[in-house]
Amino acid sequence: MAALRTNILANYLGQIWMAAMAVIFLPQYLRILGVEAFGLVGVMLSFQAILQLFDFGIGGAANRELSRCAHDPALAGGSRDLVRTSESVIWVMAAAIALLLWGGSSAIAVHWLHLRNGTPGQAGSAIAIMGLAIALLWPSTFYANCLSGLERQPQLNVIQAVFATFRYAGVLPVLWWVSPTIGAFLWWHALVGVAQSLVMAWLVWRYLPPGQGSARITRHALQRNSRFAGGLFVIGILAMGVSQLDRLVLTSLRPLE
Repeated sequence: MAALRTNILANYLGQIWMAAMAVIFLPQYLRILGVEAFGLVGVMLSFQAILQLFDFGIGGAANRELSRCAHDPALAGGSRDLVRTSESVIWVMAAAIALLLWGGSSAIAVHWLHLRNGTPGQAGSAIAIMGLAIALLWPSTFYANCLSGLERQPQLNVIQAVFATFRYAGVLPVLWWVSPTIGAFLWWHALVGVAQSLVMAWLVWRYLPPGQGSARITRHALQRNSRFAGGLFVIGILAMGVSQLDRLVLTSLRPLE
């Protein structure tokens, strides 16, 4: 019971800290970048939310399996294979996201966004960098699910709070002293994103129960959770349709300002 209270408290404190970072620093970005460039930040956040769907429930399934392993040591043997297989799929998907947004960056800038001050070339470059930033951060959600399943919520929330601080506060010196542009903003997010994903991956493997031999990539590790993952995917599509699609539609109808 004490561990449960600690986990719940850690989750609340972590969410409060990350929300506070956004409230404090988003007005600063608006002032430095300008309204139109700041609108691209909103586009990035919507892309991030929608693309979370495309782990196809793998993260949620890993969370459930690792939670079961945490309470039943007899099930721990396959946990390392599950994580190795799942993370391999996740990183391939992350690469696909980066390539998709890079390849479609010009079309999005020309045919989707309505620009008043910037040029399609500038917006296209920003979207290409945006794709890299989203892709490098994207695996961290899978690792967060794993840490949560392993009941490491305090460590998870500390890591997320630290990197939220780097992401939100750390970009201001870059904008002040290096380049006050959306490109610099997005490159910083890409750097922090890959650091967060790699640190969280290291933590997951540190806390996984020991196994016999090296972890392997196996089809069975995914197949046994496919129905549960599919259910999570469908629920995610419905939730995202309500919360994010309207925002993307508005970006195609109205100027970013």
